[in-house]
Formats: sequence, C-alpha cells, structure tokens
Amino acid sequence: MFSYIVVEVLNAKQLRKLLRSQDKVFVGGLPFVGKTTLITEACGGLCGEKVQYIELPKEFHSVDELNAWKEKVDKVRRGVIEGRSYVIDLVLGKVTPTDKPSLVSPLRGIEGEVVKVKGLRAIRTLYKEGIRDDKVVSKVLLYSTVAMPDHYTVIPKLVNEGVELYKQGKLDKALNVVLGLKRLYALLLPEDVSGEEAIVHALGSVLPKGIDFKTAWGELSDTWKELVYYRLDWALGLLPGTAKKVLARKEVTPKGEAVSVPQIDPFFVDLAEWGKSIYLNGADLCIVGPIKSAKSTLADSIRQMIGEVDVVDYNNYNFLSLNEKLTSGERYIAVLTEDLYYSIPTVCIMIHSDKYISEFIDYLYLKENKRRKRPHADTLRPGPDYYYDLHELKYGMEEDEIEDQYLYEMDNYIKNTVFGGDVKLMENYLPLFALGKDYLPLPVKASEAVLKYLNKSVHEPFLRWFSAFYYRSDTIGEGVEIDKKQAVQRVREELIRAVKEQGLQDDLLRVYFDNVSKFVYYPETGIDGFVKTAYGNYSPLADAVLYDPDILEEFGWDLGDKLKETCDSLGELLKHIYEVDEDNASEVMKSALNIFERRLYNYAAVYRVLSSHDVDINCIRNAFYAMKVYVYYLEEVGVFEKLEEKLYDAVVATKDEELVREYMKMAFKYYLNTRSSPQKIVDHVTKIAGLSGVAKAACSPVYAVDMVLNGKVKPEGIKDPVEVFGALMGLIEMGPLIMEKDNLGLAVEFYNVLEGLYHKFTKVAKVIDDEAIRTVYDVVYDAELQDKKEFLDYISVVVDMYGFAAGVMTFYNYGIEGDFADALERIDLMVTPVYSYIVNEPSLDKERATWLLEAYKVKLAKELLTSKYGYKAVLQDIVDLYSKVEGLPDKTLKERVLLAYLISKLLLYGEVAEPIPPLRAEVLYRAALALTGKDVDGFLKEVEEIRVRGRPVTGLKLLREPEVMDSLAPILLTYFYLKGDKKGIEKVTKYVKKGGSGIPLFITKKIFDEINIKGNINKYIASLILYV
Repeated sequence: MFSYIVVEVLNAKQLRKLLRSQDKVFVGGLPFVGKTTLITEACGGLCGEKVQYIELPKEFHSVDELNAWKEKVDKVRRGVIEGRSYVIDLVLGKVTPTDKPSLVSPLRGIEGEVVKVKGLRAIRTLYKEGIRDDKVVSKVLLYSTVAMPDHYTVIPKLVNEGVELYKQGKLDKALNVVLGLKRLYALLLPEDVSGEEAIVHALGSVLPKGIDFKTAWGELSDTWKELVYYRLDWALGLLPGTAKKVLARKEVTPKGEAVSVPQIDPFFVDLAEWGKSIYLNGADLCIVGPIKSAKSTLADSIRQMIGEVDVVDYNNYNFLSLNEKLTSGERYIAVLTEDLYYSIPTVCIMIHSDKYISEFIDYLYLKENKRRKRPHADTLRPGPDYYYDLHELKYGMEEDEIEDQYLYEMDNYIKNTVFGGDVKLMENYLPLFALGKDYLPLPVKASEAVLKYLNKSVHEPFLRWFSAFYYRSDTIGEGVEIDKKQAVQRVREELIRAVKEQGLQDDLLRVYFDNVSKFVYYPETGIDGFVKTAYGNYSPLADAVLYDPDILEEFGWDLGDKLKETCDSLGELLKHIYEVDEDNASEVMKSALNIFERRLYNYAAVYRVLSSHDVDINCIRNAFYAMKVYVYYLEEVGVFEKLEEKLYDAVVATKDEELVREYMKMAFKYYLNTRSSPQKIVDHVTKIAGLSGVAKAACSPVYAVDMVLNGKVKPEGIKDPVEVFGALMGLIEMGPLIMEKDNLGLAVEFYNVLEGLYHKFTKVAKVIDDEAIRTVYDVVYDAELQDKKEFLDYISVVVDMYGFAAGVMTFYNYGIEGDFADALERIDLMVTPVYSYIVNEPSLDKERATWLLEAYKVKLAKELLTSKYGYKAVLQDIVDLYSKVEGLPDKTLKERVLLAYLISKLLLYGEVAEPIPPLRAEVLYRAALALTGKDVDGFLKEVEEIRVRGRPVTGLKLLREPEVMDSLAPILLTYFYLKGDKKGIEKVTKYVKKGGSGIPLFITKKIFDEINIKGNINKYIASLILYV
C-alpha cells in the first residue's frame, strides 16, 4: 500500500494561532509560493517585537555556512522561521547534504507546515485581468501549477508570468518546455546514475526530445529555473545552490517523451496534476465522495493528463462487478461513493470530493457571475449543500424540487448501482433496509445474524456494504414487516455466544465502556463485527445490543483467583497518581499518559472488583478512588452512568464514609455535566444521605441543587443549614455551565436563586459544624479545606462575580424600552460590588481590565440617564483606565479602551487624534468627530461604504434587521441626522421601539430624541462609548 505524509497547509489564521502557542514556527513550502506574504499577514504586531522573524537562505556556499545557520536557528528563543521546505529539513538536521549525488533513491517527500495556493485563487485573479476563456485559463494554470504525490500548489508568481506570456503569444511554446520540467516534481524515476551526471541526466530525462536546450533554457523564466535548481538539489540531497553551479558548466541533452497540452476545465488543473503524480508514482487512485460531486469530471481530467489509463467509474458498473474489477489486481483510477470505497477491499490513495466540491460550486457561480447563497447553519436537508447549489445554478430548480430529485437519485443509486437492477436480490436485503432506518450503518456480523434469523441469503460483499451505507431511504424497506426488537435480540444472542465460545469477555468490557467514553478510542477487538461500521466507529445498533438490556448481566464477572492481582493493579494505578513527583514534569506527563491510555482496562478492573465476592474494603476503596479520577477529572460521566449501580450497591453494603465521599464526588460531577440526573441516581443519593451525618453533608450539593433547579423547593423553603450550604456550593459550581448558554432569563433567574441562598447561608453559617463544611468542600473540590475563613470570603466574592456577569448580560440584552431605567438601576447594583473590588487596584490584568471597562459603561449609562454633567467624571475614569491597559498584550482589549479613551478626550478636552490610529470600530470615533463638526464628509462616505451581504448598510431594506441595527444603530442615527434624512431616522427609531434590545440602544434613542436640547449632543457622543 502506498502512503504519503500528510502536509499541514497553513493559512493566516492558523499561522497566527501557531505563533501564539509555539516558541518556534517553521513556515515551509516551495519557492515563490507566498510564504513571506502569509507571514506578514499573520504576524500583525507579534513579529519583530516579541517574535523574531528569520528568513533562511535559498543557497549555501558551504557546509560550514549551513552549520552556522543551524546554530543561529537553535539559539532562537521564540521566532517564525521562513524557508523552502528542503532548506528547513537541512537546518533541522532531518537531511544531511551529500557530495555524492545519486538518482538511485531520489528524495520526494514534503512535510511540516507549508504554504499552498489553490487554483481557484488563481482563476479569480485571471478573471479580474479579463481573461475568462477556459482554454487560456487552463494553460496559465498548467504553466503555474506544481504537483507531487503528497502536495500540490499554484505558484502566484508563475500565474503572472503565464498571463504575460499569453499576451505576448508565447505561452504555448513555453508550455512545451515547462510541462516537461514539471516531471521533476511529479515523477522522478530512480536510476543508477551518480555524481554530477545525476544532475544533468535528471534534467535531460524530463525535457522533451528534440528541444534545443540552450535556446529553451535561455527563454525559460528565472522563476522556473529556480524551481528546477531547487528540485534537483532536493531530490539528490545536495547543498542548495549545487545544481545551479553544475548546470552552468554542463551540457544537457533533452531525451524525455514529448508533451501535449490537455484540454481540461481550469478548476481541475491543480487537482488533476496532483492525481496524475499519485498515479504515475505507482499508486492506484480512488476519487471518493457523494453522488454528483464532480468525481467523474476529475477522473476524466486526470485521464487526459496521463493518457492510457483504466478509469473504473461506479456509474458504469454495479456493485458486484465493481467489486470484481477492483480486486482483479489491474491498475486503475476508480470513481466511488464513500460506501462503495469502504465496502470494497481496495488498495489506493484516496482523493475525497470534500476537498474540492464546495470550491467547485463557488467556481461555477463565479463563471456565471452569480452569488452563491449559503444556507442557514440550522437548515436541515436530506442532501449535501453543494447538491442544492449545483441544481439551482444549472437547472434553476426550487429547493423542494431539488430535494425530490436527490431522494430519487439516491433510491436509483441503491436499486441500479448497488443491486444492479436485480429485484429479487434487493428483496433479499429489504429487512436490513427496514432495520437500518434506525441503525444504519449495520455491523457485518449483525447483518449476517439478522439475515440468517430470517432465512435470507447472505453475500459477504453486501454485508460489507451495509456496514458502510448510512443514507436512510424513505421508500426502500418501507412496509417490510420486521420485528426490530427481535432482530436486535438475535444479534445480541449471537454476540453473547461468540464472547462465551471464544473467551472474549475482556474485549466486551472494553467495547462496553469505550462506547460511552468521552474519549472514544475504538480499540480493535474480537467483537468488532457486531458493533462497528466499515468506518471503524460504533454503529447506532451497538447501543441497543450492549445496553438495552445490559449485556454484562449475561456473564459472571467474579474475579476469583485473579482478585488480588486486579486489586494490586488498581493500587499501582493510584501510586502513579498520588506518589508522582509533581516537580518532575516528565514524570507527571508519563503518569498522566499511563492513566489515560489504560482507562479501558481500569474501567473493566473496577467493574470486576465490584462484581466479585469477599473483596476487602481497601480494594473497594481503590476501585472508587480510581473511578473518581476518571469521572471527576476526565469527566467520564458516561462511564459513571454504567458503573453507578454497582458503586451505589457498594456504598449501601459497606456504609463506608470514604466510599460515600468518593461516590458523591462522581455523582456531583455527573450532575454538573448532564445538568440533571436520572431519577434513579437522585433516589440513590437521597438514600445515601440517610446513612449518617457525614453522608447527609456529602449528598447535599446534589440533592439540594436538584430540589432547587427542578422546582421541588424554593431557596427559602430549605430549612436545614447543611442543605442550604450544599445547595449554595452546588449552584456556584454549576454557574459557568448556566452562564455559557447566553440565556438572559436563565442567567438572571440563576443569580436571583444564588443570591437568595447566599443571604440565607450568611444567617445560618454559624450553626453549621466544621465537619459538614469540610465534607461539602471535599465533595465539590476533591480537596481538603485549609482555611475556613478564607473560603467563606471567597464564596462572597464568587456570588458577586455571578451578579456582575448577570448584570452585564442584562445590560446588553434587556428588551423592554419602557422600564429600562429601573432595569439599569438594578444592573448598577449588580456590578457595583465587583467594581468596588477592582477600581482602586494599581495594576490590572486582562480579565480585571475588561470587567472595569464594562463597569464604567454601566456607570456611564446611569449618569447619562440621571444627571446633566455627572457622566464627565466617568469619562475621566476611562481616560485613567487607558494608562493601566497600555502594557497588556491583548490587542482587542487595548483597542476597545483606546476608542473609549479617544472619545472621552474629545469631549473633555477637545483633543482630536491625528492621525486616527487603526481601529476596527474606527467609525464610532469618526461619528463622534462628525457630531462636533469635524470631517463630516469623511464620516458620511465611510458609512456609505459599509456593506452587509453586499448591500449598503444605509439602504432602507436593511434597517429592520437585528444584525444591522443592534450594532450600527448609533452610527446610522448619526448618519441620517447629519444628512437631515428624517425618513432614515424614523426607520431606526421605529426598530429600537419595536424590536431593539440592550440598555445602550435605549439610552442612545432617548438622548437622540432630545438631541437638540443644549448639551445633549455631547451626551449623545458620550453614549457611543457604550458600543465599544
């Protein structure tokens, strides 16, 4: 089987992320592919100041020079290093340059982070140049594309050269040479040639016979010469620059095969070059993807590039004949759907249509000068998005028609391609289609068990196909009578029989727990045929077979003589956890990795220990401690759910307080992650609470929170002080999960409940004994309480922080204009405690600076609403805030504070920033300037240039859309006010009145309604700060 290293292709966003997370980032690729441009785009303010930028040489004059560069790069503490991929490999020591070149085994792999340019980008460039003729565009792309088996790219510089050659009428002549030279990248065959002759021979072997080398080389662009030199140095493992020196004094005799210019669609040039290179290097090629995803077009393009090659297209075969053809041993380029690819034992390199189909549809729309509509993210359709876009563009079909067409084509594919139009053959498998409506893809042995149970014929290829097919037809299998429950039961029985006969109990346990694990691993086991699809993941059928009812109950799991060994293994696990040297990073990492990698074995060990008889309490405790690590820290709540019954039984049987604590830690983490617990677990917790005082305290974070959140009791209805404390602690830990939902009503309700519980707790705290507090603390945090007073102070701060978060959320999302003044008063009360903590701190980190900015905005809103001049004091606070954030690394935060600072300085001191610093929300500052009479025309022009979905934001049709109005209302009000456009003003204010939300919007409208009152222009300008 052929395989190639996966190349990580960089874009600016990815590179920016790497620069922030890694000390050294190497940016590679072929010559002239745009590495410097990408780095410049990605670096922003990072490079130079904090990240050292180094460009590696293109050539080395000696090995000593190379070694000097190795040392230089090695000394870089934090940097981005740009260079050609082969040069990077040399500097990193992955390749050692040779002075004895040989073509016996030419280098051809490329790896690491590389820059790549796709053909569509080049096509857009050519269209902008006015070059739209397919033949010409295709030739320019042929001239500028370089492909290898593991990588392909368009070279931007060559695109520009291709355009110039076309304009000069020289492109066809240049292609006669370039198409030969590209073979150095696409296919450089091993030959027994050594020394400098290897360089000369390699070049001569790719150039078409009959070419006058001196003339052709003289006319060849420097860009292509450089690509040739680079490839020869790389292929032969030479010091970069060697090939150039040798070729300057050697004669080259062209002796390669003639070239021809293929006539293929421009979009497929780079892909076809890539596919051609894969095939010519000895691998068969499979082009895989859904129906109508341009697979056949790509295959035909590759065929035209190569010449004689057998294209095996599923559109021309049925499944069985296709299976026979692709397993005959003959070479091929295959066109397959995903289900066919995974159900036929092919050995080929795959190009999946997912890599290009969306861009291909973009290309088709670009050719037609039409705009492609993107579906809403929540749109559910039976077919893939590209299918709809393609049929809308080509045939003008409506969505309902396209959907009907897709369903028809899929059914036709099943009937004619898969089953070859054989009605009887298909009827044999209709029960699987009926069962598959709930469970596709079906595991191979599951399908076999069902077919045998129903006395149907069994053909192995179709069993494989059902394990790869996941489309669920509305019509095929409809009306077929099958007792699905009985069919699943038969699969289950066959699995149980196989496990017992083959001794696969360990495999069953691994699969049982892996299927519900947060970190699904899909281990290879002896029962894969009952639970896995052709893709190697678990079939939906696995849940029914394994858990409904619980399959483990069909076996005996008592460890017997192996109990001590298993208990000892759990003890060893705990040593890895608790006895590791925390100061030794290597040991900590090794321990963590061991714990993680052995999780499935440990789950099985715990299950068996808890299923055994006469187990001493220390072994049971070790089982609980082990599971606590996985459930509490790795959040393996699915595994806990499957083990919970046995854990509970052990707690009740032993009444051991250590087990109570450990069980409740797991139950609490389960509750946090699921936001609720099944009634069974709630009942278990309630029963455990009755075992002792310690048990009651340990259980309170779960059952008290459950009572509050599910409306079983209101906070004021909780009488027991320990339950008050437990509910408070449970809610505090659940808070982030509730707040992240970004649901204003839920957040405010949560805070009100939390605040009520806290006030109740302050009244009863003195009567809660220390042991109860320490127990609750241990359950919630899996740690021993060190300082009670410090912890109680911490609770107060956390409650205030939730108030702050709920207040800020209300500030931006409040939706009732009529009573927003009362809401603002409440918001101010909610943010003030946190504001008081941080307002006088001499220095701020990013988090606190952000909080303070939000608090100032709330304070500013209140002053704008309630006083005539009080807002100016808040503006001065904002001016002072800027000096505290200047040194922080967060660019976005600094921009926000700078914008508020500039508006504040304008209002307080009349200061105008010249020039205006680059800001993403610069238009807010320009609005402030325009309202003071400065550069009004510039502001109006900038607003008129703002586009939403290609339309000007000032267009009246957009003035009722929330995505426009909620963020741009103050800008638009300013724009229409300065233009004297009453109709526009009316549109904006009408929206705010009927559909607007957020205190800033209501403040802006209220001040604007009175903008002509003396002093209100300045207040309106100040209100712009509410939007930074």
